[in-house]
Amino acid sequence: LQRYPPRSPDTGLKTFLGALAYHWWLMHTGHKIHPLALDDCPLHQFLAIQGHMHGEAALWHQAIHGTQENRIANRNLLAWLAKHAQHETQNKNGAP
Repeated sequence: LQRYPPRSPDTGLKTFLGALAYHWWLMHTGHKIHPLALDDCPLHQFLAIQGHMHGEAALWHQAIHGTQENRIANRNLLAWLAKHAQHETQNKNGAP
């Protein structure tokens, strides 16, 4: 299991499902806090592109990059990403 996310310009997150998978993966690699600086994080860039830099998801994500473990922020962000991934998938498949 790779301990750090891949780092190259073409590994950006493109969907909420991808963002959810990335966040889940980081939560399960044994890191207590996020191993990357906020500005270097693919999820940070994804939230910016999606227009979610000023909402609760951005606050939770910022807290995850803090100096202490924040399980509540991790869980809240995971649930938020899951909700958006489900909505994105339903829209893609034409479900109401």
